[in-house]
Amino acid sequence: MAHVVEILVPLGFFALVVLIVKIISDNNLRRKLIAQNMVDERIKYLYIKPVADLALSSIKWGLVLIGIGLALFIRSLFPYYVSEEMTLALIFLFSGLALILSFGLEKAHVKKNPPEQP
Repeated sequence: MAHVVEILVPLGFFALVVLIVKIISDNNLRRKLIAQNMVDERIKYLYIKPVADLALSSIKWGLVLIGIGLALFIRSLFPYYVSEEMTLALIFLFSGLALILSFGLEKAHVKKNPPEQP
């Protein structure tokens, strides 16, 4: 399990750095738009996320975390048969399946409720 931590910690740190850079750049863009008084009804949709999008995002990440938990649960059930490499492979497998499932759910949701045009 130590090998998994050695891989996931740098990946998590890299993802955190990317997220921080994205947040800072988005904030700078918003500040510039507000300073130039370019905020009007035409671009408000860029900054306001609908509640349905937030719910779909929560479902997606919930499914991914369930996939990771399922992989770790399988590892704990069969400690002598599942190696650390296989645990990492199961994490990626179940996370990928969760993302595919969430894509299908989002596609069905968009088909049922088409987005509004600004």
